[in-house]
Amino acid sequence: MPGFRVEDYHHCLKTGCRIEERQLQSTERLLRLLGLLSPLAVRLLQLRDLSRQAPERPAQSVIEPETLTVLATHVGLSPSSMTVGTFWTEVARMGGYLARRGDGPAFLENPLEGLAPLASSA
Repeated sequence: MPGFRVEDYHHCLKTGCRIEERQLQSTERLLRLLGLLSPLAVRLLQLRDLSRQAPERPAQSVIEPETLTVLATHVGLSPSSMTVGTFWTEVARMGGYLARRGDGPAFLENPLEGLAPLASSA
């Protein structure tokens, strides 16, 4: 299982955080960017895992209050009624995830796209 965690982290940096698109020209700049994006990648993986393992857990117990309030207001829900699964799906929808029956669970690309507007609103 540890190997998959490392691969998930790398995939999150590569596709979720789009680190390759940055096309940085120096090692120093890449390391600075990694310093900023690494905590975000870890948080995304934590939220993804929680949304799969405990989707009915109240979002208030794991999501920052400001972020939860902004998202709940945006989608027309009460922060107290949102679960981790609902939070993850709604953030993914903001990033372009359609949440159709056959789409399967949202991965990292969609929620990161959805978190960007939330971060600027919170």
